[in-house]
Amino acid sequence: MRKGQTSIFIIFSLVILIGFGLVFYLNNQNKIKGETGQQINSVNLIIPIKNYVNTCLRETGEDALQIIGLQGGFHKESEHKIFSKGFLTDFFHTIYLFKGENVMPSKQTIEREISQYMDSNLENCIRDFEVFRKLGYEIKKGDVSTITLIAKNSVAINLNFPIMATIEQKTSSIEKFAVEIPSRLDMIYDLANYITQDQITHQDQICISCLIEIGESNNIYFELIPLEINMTLIAIEDSQIKLKNEPYTFVFAFNYSIS
Repeated sequence: MRKGQTSIFIIFSLVILIGFGLVFYLNNQNKIKGETGQQINSVNLIIPIKNYVNTCLRETGEDALQIIGLQGGFHKESEHKIFSKGFLTDFFHTIYLFKGENVMPSKQTIEREISQYMDSNLENCIRDFEVFRKLGYEIKKGDVSTITLIAKNSVAINLNFPIMATIEQKTSSIEKFAVEIPSRLDMIYDLANYITQDQITHQDQICISCLIEIGESNNIYFELIPLEINMTLIAIEDSQIKLKNEPYTFVFAFNYSIS
C-alpha cells in the first residue's frame, strides 16, 4: 500500500471513530436529560401536595393546642372536670387539685391528646385532596398517624401519612411530614405543676404575690376565676409566644374540697 493511500485510510478510520463517539455521546446525553427531567417532574409533582399537607398540619396543630390549652391538656374527655358558667362555656376545665391530691395529666398524656386530635381532625382540612383531584391528579392515601413532642419553646408534630399521586402518567409518593409550632407549653405545664404542688401544702390559700412574682419572671399573666364554693379556675396567659396572633391561654381548676 502506498504512503498516500495509508494516510487516507487512517484519516477515514478516525472519521468513523469520531462519528461513533459523537453518536454515543449524544445518546448518553439524551438519556441523562430524560432521566433528570423525569426526576425533576416527579419532585415537582409532589411538592404542592407536601406543602398543602404541611399547611393543614400546622393549622390543625394550632387548633389542637388551643383546645387542649382551654381544657387543661385534654381535647375530648377528662376524668376530673368541671363546666363553668359565664367563662368559656363551650369548654370543660380539667381539675388539677382534687381532694388534696395532684391529679393533673402527665406531659406524655397531653402529647397523646394532641396526637389523637390530629388523627381525628386533620382530614377535615385535607378534604380528600379535592383541590388536586380537580386539576387531574389521581391520589391514593393511607391512614393518618401522628406523634407529638412538647419541647422547649415549641411543639413538634410528626405525621406519617402515605400518599401516592399520579398525573400525566407520572407518579410520586410521600409519607413523612413534620411541623414545629412555636409554643411555651412546656414551661406553662411545669408552672402549672409547681403551683398545684405548692397548693397541696397551703390547701385553700393561693399565694397571690407568688403568682405575680412567677408571672413577672416568666413574662406571663395569671388570672384567678372563682366558680363556686371550693372551686377556682387558674388561667395562664402567654403573650410572649402567641398562638394565632393571640396570647396563648392554658386553663385548669382547683377543687379545695377534702371529701
